[in-house]
Amino acid sequence: MKRDGFTIIEVIIFLAISGLMLTVAMVGSGSLARQARFSDSVNTFQSTLQREYEEVVNGVNIRQSSEVGCGGSARQTGTDDCILLGKVISFNHDGGTDAVVRYVTDQPPYTATGTILEQINAANPKLSSSNAQTHQLSWGASFQTASRLTGVSPSDSGALVKQGSSYALVNNIAFLRSPNSSQIITYYFYADDPTDPADVELNLRQAVSSANTTFTTGTQANICIRNIEDWSVASSPVAAIRLGVGQGSVSIDTKYEPSRNVLSAAECN
Repeated sequence: MKRDGFTIIEVIIFLAISGLMLTVAMVGSGSLARQARFSDSVNTFQSTLQREYEEVVNGVNIRQSSEVGCGGSARQTGTDDCILLGKVISFNHDGGTDAVVRYVTDQPPYTATGTILEQINAANPKLSSSNAQTHQLSWGASFQTASRLTGVSPSDSGALVKQGSSYALVNNIAFLRSPNSSQIITYYFYADDPTDPADVELNLRQAVSSANTTFTTGTQANICIRNIEDWSVASSPVAAIRLGVGQGSVSIDTKYEPSRNVLSAAECN
């Protein structure tokens, strides 16, 4: 009588194929998990920027003056002796993982006339000394670089050139609200030490006093994020959080795997 069964060679072949398939599946699932983690870290920070923007638009009600460093009570614009102008987001643009959010305030009186830029400049914005909040990029992601298009001559000593356009490195983004309306102006600027509130405030005032589109929503900026913890430097993915021209948090979007060789409104260098 003939017996059904497998030979030793057949069993070995079966086990080898099964092991290979399991290895491929594990490698694939690991890669998908890494991609998912990276996407989560980028999307979370994009949502953070959008949330901070919307809070400035809506006028955050700060009930305790100590929370923003004002001498009086701090509520919505126009109702008290301390005006909440907006927020500044500071980060290390070269391998940092933390973004620090600080309030920007003003104590009137001041003459709020002229353009929106002139009104904000007249408000003499001050960086709050208290209640800073820290947002950390998750899953091993870090800031690769951040830059803004400048619109200045490439010969300018502070400008770098890529594809015929001049741009400048930044490590601070300020969402400031007009004292007389809900319109937001976004300022991009650089501070030698983004962890030092005094240095950030000094450069914020310089950006505001310039009152031109070099620093404002008349231009565009990119915050590039990558992950070299899960990947090698050469193969690590990169994403650009883009801050575009216009009003509304919808102007803050994300582009994954932008070109590493071209800098434009949607790409990283």
